[in-house]
Amino acid sequence: MTDASDNGGGYGQLDPSDALGDFNPQAFAIRQALSAISTVKIVLVRAVDTDKKTVDVQPMVNQIDGDNNVTEHGTISGVPYAIWQYGKNAVIADPVVGDRGILLCADRDISAVKSTRAIAQPGSLRKFSPSDGIYLGGVLNDDPEQWIKWNDDGIEITAKHGNKLTSDATGWKFIGNVTMENNLQLAGQILSDTGGLYPGSIHVGGTLTGDTDVIAGGISGKTHKHQYLKPTGSSTPADTGSPE
Repeated sequence: MTDASDNGGGYGQLDPSDALGDFNPQAFAIRQALSAISTVKIVLVRAVDTDKKTVDVQPMVNQIDGDNNVTEHGTISGVPYAIWQYGKNAVIADPVVGDRGILLCADRDISAVKSTRAIAQPGSLRKFSPSDGIYLGGVLNDDPEQWIKWNDDGIEITAKHGNKLTSDATGWKFIGNVTMENNLQLAGQILSDTGGLYPGSIHVGGTLTGDTDVIAGGISGKTHKHQYLKPTGSSTPADTGSPE
């Protein structure tokens, strides 16, 4: 039987020089033990199950053997993905196929905890396995089309169709149409975007009611009067009483 040094190539992960001397074989054995420990991997999302909140992912750094032959990793299925959630409150953005992110590998078998969602013993004696990974998204991806952003000036919520909600020291600002399905309650006035007189029109399909008064062109709808000629034919106009 020939060894790796006889044919100038490697066997598996064994480089030809790893078989030489006393130190190299021991160093190779240590490297092999360390290579079995998975900590963090950059992965590509291949499938998404939004009901189970899991993804199938493929590690993006290829495997290389002792002869520098390259082999792609297989797909790791059923990996739970993290969302930003506390109690009943969450910011939800499900992964999509083609996303790139981090696979964070647990130090013990988490399969029993995944299935029961309760404290449980490890499902096996395996350690630091990609099978016990948790997917964290958002690494090396393209720019998003919509987002929630916190900055020094305030908060910005941007949708991909152009609508935007921002907050800064002057208050909240909407960009885009706003549709209300229930009541709109205001504690102040309706003003322009610069804080002055509102320049637009207000159109209602029902009755516009003012408990105090309605002013149109500077004329009170509550106290205005009309002039009329007395029935006797006098040419001197007289005022009507206040409207009722």
